[in-house]
Amino acid sequence: MLEKYKTKGPDYHYQQINKLSLFNFNAFLAARYQNHIDLIIKNVKKHFKKTKTLEILDLGCGDGVLLYLLKNQLKNYKLNLHGLDLSKRALSMARNKIPSGNFIKGDVCKLKFLDNAFDIIISSDVIEHIQNQSKMIKEIKRVIKKRGFAIIGTPFKLTEIPQDKFHIHELFPNEFEKMAKKHFKSVKLIQSHPLVYFLIYQTPFKILGKNLYFFKCFINLLNIFFNLNPFLKTREEKTNTANHYSYMFLICKNNEK
Repeated sequence: MLEKYKTKGPDYHYQQINKLSLFNFNAFLAARYQNHIDLIIKNVKKHFKKTKTLEILDLGCGDGVLLYLLKNQLKNYKLNLHGLDLSKRALSMARNKIPSGNFIKGDVCKLKFLDNAFDIIISSDVIEHIQNQSKMIKEIKRVIKKRGFAIIGTPFKLTEIPQDKFHIHELFPNEFEKMAKKHFKSVKLIQSHPLVYFLIYQTPFKILGKNLYFFKCFINLLNIFFNLNPFLKTREEKTNTANHYSYMFLICKNNEK
């Protein structure tokens, strides 16, 4: 995962959500972040008063893009933003984008924070890179405040071999829920990114020995020029049956009094 910041640049996530960057924009990634932001804002409005200062931690924050988007879209609340990552290059970009934030280098399974320190903990596309995933969830539970919540995003396990060569262990939805329920009493799974669109988006056509992503370009252009994005769709999972989505968010609430 750290290699991507070396090969693509420390701000490559910002480029992928920038509609003005035609050749770098990624509709799938843009929707993934926006779906995450929408879930955070929905739960913030439900659980916290506007007078409260919210302590928010992003685990595996990278270049800080998720916190940057949240800061711009949740303007009616006072936010103290914290980020943790292993990449010095990414953290440097995060500090540049959010000068008021607190960004530190560290391990998501060995958090150097006090118990009950944060109202909200978020993490996007990180847990699949972790060997001891249950330890990460346990640490989240330790540092989250009573009445706080965590929202963790990760791709569904679709194949025996991980979709990404940098992924250590991808998760089935019921596997993810079961792991979280060992530490949190209140767990809700939200499905995101319809599978059929994901498969179309990722499928190349080979012409003259080259892979060309026609559908990816088409969906990107739809989003850039008409603000249409088929990945901006979520639904709550109520059963453990097979699904037709490719990404998921787990909302874990610390309901302890």
